[in-house]
Amino acid sequence: MQETKIQDGNSFREIQIPINCGYLAAKEYGPSTGEKLLALHGWQDNAGSFDTLMPLLHPNLHVVVPDLAGHGLSSHKPSGCPYFFLEYINHIKLIADYLKWKEFSILGHSMGSSLAIMFGSIYPEIVNKIIGIELLKPLSYPSEIVTTILRNSMNQYVKLEDKLKSDPSVYSEENALRTLIGKNSELTEKSAKILMKRGVKQLHGGKVMFSHDIRIKSIWDSGLASSELVKSVILNMKCDLLLIKAKDSPVYTDEESLNECIEIYKTKCKSFKLVEVEGNHFVHLNNPERIAPIINPFLLNTKSNI
Repeated sequence: MQETKIQDGNSFREIQIPINCGYLAAKEYGPSTGEKLLALHGWQDNAGSFDTLMPLLHPNLHVVVPDLAGHGLSSHKPSGCPYFFLEYINHIKLIADYLKWKEFSILGHSMGSSLAIMFGSIYPEIVNKIIGIELLKPLSYPSEIVTTILRNSMNQYVKLEDKLKSDPSVYSEENALRTLIGKNSELTEKSAKILMKRGVKQLHGGKVMFSHDIRIKSIWDSGLASSELVKSVILNMKCDLLLIKAKDSPVYTDEESLNECIEIYKTKCKSFKLVEVEGNHFVHLNNPERIAPIINPFLLNTKSNI
């Protein structure tokens, strides 16, 4: 398949989408008349996560890539206000309403894949296609440990709120880069530098600080991730679903739960395809050429050579 580029490379428009506590910063690619695609990054990443993939996608796509709340260049929530998984799902609807998108597809990496699948199940009438990279099903756990999970999240949140009262950590750009790679060992140095474009704020004297809200380390799910509830929600899926799994990355779930969800996908989705590719958890950023030839035919209803 011939590789195509969006507007001769990485041309994009910076936009801000209003939400109840500020705005979501986003990158907008392609013609407004094109097929609509929302791209959702993973936990503690930002919209730069798709920078290397965008030039390889079809030029007629209209793509919006937001920094999720508390991530990248987007607003942080006020003190005393935790982040909720359900709130992130709601933000997808706010984005669609703001853009006046009646129907669209979603591309998600990791947590973004989980958000896409859950949103597509809650609003099946407006989601045409979902591409989930590196998370084959929403994260879930047995119902009997819901209270333990919530308790741990609340305790962690209290600690993070206290930490906000102290001066933020300041780094040289090189130390920030090494810190980012240290926390995400599957990132190449090139990929880490791409994430840092939106992932750090420039300070005086050549110093930087990370731009994300440290409280996103504790995202409350309000019990939404209990295994039974997840299964009941995804029973509503109707869209075409493509899941991409990197061979050198864990599955992030138990085999039984995964198999149950895959059977639901096969039964409920218009079409379902699971593809394995060489690479690790950040294959979409490190090696986008491995997944673009899979994504383009799926979005355009053409035959893939993969």
